[in-house]
Amino acid sequence: MQNATKVSVVFPVYGQFDLARAVLSTKSALAQRDLNLEIIISEQGEHPRFPNLEGIRHIFSYHK
Repeated sequence: MQNATKVSVVFPVYGQFDLARAVLSTKSALAQRDLNLEIIISEQGEHPRFPNLEGIRHIFSYHK
């Protein structure tokens, strides 16, 4: 396999997002084959809710 172009996928999550749907979406993106993916979760809120998952970069900002 040749080196694939790196693709960054950013999932912005904020407010009362559906946590199960967000996790399912990121796992689906990670399951893609033959792609050089970078997955970034950008979450805003009072407390971090998104779980730490392997292969995902998580950025959290406090926001009232």
